[in-house]
Amino acid sequence: MVLYKTPNLKTILLNVFQDGILPYDIEDVLSLLVQKHYLMNKEQFLNYYKNDINQFWRDVASLGFKRDEKKATAESNDINDLKEYPEDNDNDFNIDDFFDSDEFKKRSDAEDIDNDAFKRNVSLIKDYQGINNSNERKNEKLNDICKINQRLVEKIAGKYEKMVRGTCLNIDDLIAFGNHGLLKAIDKFVPDMGYQFSTYATWWIRQSITRGIADESRVIRLPVHLHEKIMKIKNEERQYENEFGAIDASELCKNINMSDDEYWRFKSIAYQFDQITHLETIVGTEGDTELQDLLPITITVGSKSVPPDYMLTPEELFEKKELHDELENTLECLTSREAEVIKLRFAINKPDTMTLEEVGEIFHVTRERIRQIEAKALRKLRHPSKSKKLKDFIKG
Repeated sequence: MVLYKTPNLKTILLNVFQDGILPYDIEDVLSLLVQKHYLMNKEQFLNYYKNDINQFWRDVASLGFKRDEKKATAESNDINDLKEYPEDNDNDFNIDDFFDSDEFKKRSDAEDIDNDAFKRNVSLIKDYQGINNSNERKNEKLNDICKINQRLVEKIAGKYEKMVRGTCLNIDDLIAFGNHGLLKAIDKFVPDMGYQFSTYATWWIRQSITRGIADESRVIRLPVHLHEKIMKIKNEERQYENEFGAIDASELCKNINMSDDEYWRFKSIAYQFDQITHLETIVGTEGDTELQDLLPITITVGSKSVPPDYMLTPEELFEKKELHDELENTLECLTSREAEVIKLRFAINKPDTMTLEEVGEIFHVTRERIRQIEAKALRKLRHPSKSKKLKDFIKG
């Protein structure tokens, strides 16, 4: 027997939930109904409602039952606190997560705009959702709701204006994205649940704006998860550069729980796609060079942050190879032991420099002996015949 087709739904719910209040979590509701043998299994319920949990709560509200609100008791956060959302599903906003969050009951952006106007939201939305046949009347009600909430959309959109500077988007585009989210909120809002529409709509408006920025701010769209990663890196870089003056990639990666290789690959993607508007700009007299090929990395990179080869321009890559070859030729004047000590101490073809003690452990000698070998090798390298070629690579 399918529970929700029975005419005694109200009686069944009263038998299970005698105080008229259902658990907040739909999983808890279904578990209790299964335990009391009023429902065969949870899949039966989900199939009947076609996974539309909101319709279940509408039916429950229409029968006079309430939902336990104890978990829906905190505030909405800024854009920086929004979590990543699935990549390609326009309806990825999870209403159960919304009500279950610690952010629901905090003062919304709407509260200090026009409380009197917002009091009309619930009644207007009820009227709008109750119109079935007249498209003209439905559109009139929809326009009224949108006008009342337009200042809310504009206020939220204004918080994202800095994010789109330097892109093809402007504040009008953000407001358009926000209005799209407002329309979704109007369509999905359940007036009988007793929540403020402005608080509910704020989530949809923010979700729509952030999705719009991810989809439309570049000529070629990046997947949302890549866009979120790149924005996270840029924010961290900005804070790091303001505090320390230069970016140490290794330390920054530790802060954002990311490997060095991931960091540089995300930087490479951002570098390519953020400059995409310049791809067709030709520079030089030959007509075969594009501006993108000549653009440098736009951040201040610390001396310890060495970018991988794919982040270098052709000129920088050639110079790096030439320096490497010259170093190898110069080190040929040393013994194999001296050359290896120099490479370990100065991180030549090695990931990091090593201390005297660390090198001594490799060669099974004392740190003092390694210091002597290093000093002898450096004296050889300082000879004018050897050092002259290397000095050409030193930038003043």
